[in-house]
Amino acid sequence: MMRIINLLVAFLISSLCAWSQSVTIDKITYSLYDRDGVTEARRAPMHRAPEVASTIEIAPFSIAPGEEKEIDVLLNNPGDAFTSFQFDIKLPEGISVVSDEDGYFISVGSRTTSRKHTIEADGLSNGGVRVLCYSGKNDTFSGEEGAVAVITVKASEEITEGEYQFKMTNIVLSRPDVSEFVPENFTGTITVEKGFVLGDVNGDGKVNINDYIGVANHILGNSPAGFNEAAADTNGDGKININDYIGVANIILTGSPSGK
Repeated sequence: MMRIINLLVAFLISSLCAWSQSVTIDKITYSLYDRDGVTEARRAPMHRAPEVASTIEIAPFSIAPGEEKEIDVLLNNPGDAFTSFQFDIKLPEGISVVSDEDGYFISVGSRTTSRKHTIEADGLSNGGVRVLCYSGKNDTFSGEEGAVAVITVKASEEITEGEYQFKMTNIVLSRPDVSEFVPENFTGTITVEKGFVLGDVNGDGKVNINDYIGVANHILGNSPAGFNEAAADTNGDGKININDYIGVANIILTGSPSGK
């Protein structure tokens, strides 16, 4: 009896050793070899492609000394959904987030509304700003790409021309089930270059009633000499119309084309 058991064990070991398997990660096929050297190709399971990681970023932008500008904060979240986010932003010296006694000029972007999401900001000890956006009703941001916040920034009159970098850190995205995703920190680029002052359509370095009248005349077909169309396009849509007329008025009254 023992002899039979030993023979069976020897046969099993011999059979196992007669086959060898060659496996390479991420290849579609692998091979099995029998004891006669005949190869049998078999299909291995396909590896699922890795998901594209969600990001929060600000596209490179240019700004002139003394200029105030609204900048979109972009959330790219292919195949994922989020209800809230936070990040810290530290701009280079000479460029700052605009603020007044009521707080920082930061609002929700085009992918939501102020009825769905609340946005708050507070200054940090390092000179940066912490931004928090959340939904009391657990609403998600619409779509998978685009602006979730708008930040108004301003360059000082004294800043020199050149390329500057800024950092977005401590980024956290929250899903409807309260699970979190932490994207990598983001480094952005700002180009400071001399140009026109938004709203200064006559190029005298100031935005006042003369520019307001100049935009009105341009809309009516009586464009004044030296009229700067780029400076008149206060909302950046490539057209000059009543919205830009209002934008110039807002710049005169509040310093911002949005009136905020």
